[in-house]
Amino acid sequence: MEDLFEGSTINTPSMLCLEDYMDALAFVETLGGLKGAMARADANAKVIADWVARTPWVDFVAADPATRSNTSVCLKVVDPEVTALSPKSRDDFPRRMTARLEQEGVAYDIAAYRAAPPGLRVWTGSTVETPTSKPDAVARLGLRVRETGLGQSGLSVRGNARFLAGLAL
Repeated sequence: MEDLFEGSTINTPSMLCLEDYMDALAFVETLGGLKGAMARADANAKVIADWVARTPWVDFVAADPATRSNTSVCLKVVDPEVTALSPKSRDDFPRRMTARLEQEGVAYDIAAYRAAPPGLRVWTGSTVETPTSKPDAVARLGLRVRETGLGQSGLSVRGNARFLAGLAL
């Protein structure tokens, strides 16, 4: 058994990988193939883009829409109160924010990539069902709004004393 963890090749893991791949292909077929999967990712990315357009404290890391991913959307906090902080506090704000979002059960695994500027990262790939209603839209993409949490139009940094107090802005 120790050989398995030291580089010996066996067929079972290879077969598991093939089965997983076959399941993935079958799933993509249910979406209408590659075009359907791409359309769903585009629709999901649009949900986030629409939210960013109406949310003044957040913006895309990639300023040029042509360079934005439609599956892993990277966002930055642009609220003037946050951008006015010292560089260390400013860079730490999104980390504290994502930790708090996870603690509150609002969103999981949305911190920016380690090598990316501090911010948020939201998965919008075709494995996420595209939301059909406004209140549900951002929630279906990993950000759940709660009455006790973060506002009515998605995440709201301003005007939420409970949230801001937890981040010690």
